[in-house]
Amino acid sequence: MSNAALILAFTPVLIALVSAAVGEERVTAVHWLGVLLSLSGIYLVVGRGLSVGGGTLRGDLTMFAAVCCWAAYTMGSRPLMSRHSPVAVTGLSMAIGTSVYVPGAVDLG
Repeated sequence: MSNAALILAFTPVLIALVSAAVGEERVTAVHWLGVLLSLSGIYLVVGRGLSVGGGTLRGDLTMFAAVCCWAAYTMGSRPLMSRHSPVAVTGLSMAIGTSVYVPGAVDLG
């Protein structure tokens, strides 16, 4: 559980790094210190507990994939948020996501 919490807490760090990489934000020395602290904490807790081929590694990678997806959503929705209400953008994305998952959740038998 602590692995998941630390990995998910890396989300704003990843968003800041991606924003800096594409030129949308400027990363200062204080930001880099935060990145270093975040990565150090993840390494100390997650890196020391990785079991290659085990459930922990698979779960940690899944959580990191979730962080990457959320960062992509955040970066991708920025242009929409500048033109539309955040509630409208979030509502539409939730409606689209729901329409993808509901057919698989319906019990046909």
